[in-house]
Amino acid sequence: MVKDLEEAKKLMQGIYDDAAAEREGRYTKYSEPKWLDDNHLTLQIKSDININGWLHSVTIETYHLSDDWEDNIFSNKPWILD
Repeated sequence: MVKDLEEAKKLMQGIYDDAAAEREGRYTKYSEPKWLDDNHLTLQIKSDININGWLHSVTIETYHLSDDWEDNIFSNKPWILD
């Protein structure tokens, strides 16, 4: 959770940049980022998981920014990256 939309968008852009650069984690390579809306609130990336050559899986992950107010009536409107 972050306090404002601009900070949330910076985090989302970081995910996009990592996938565009095809960054690799310990077991996962991220690639093929695609914005699913014009406001850059929903992002889709490909996650290619390979564990020691014996387990391989490719998934499509979708991240969405939303105002916590949608889920919590007591919110002071922090933004959430699901």
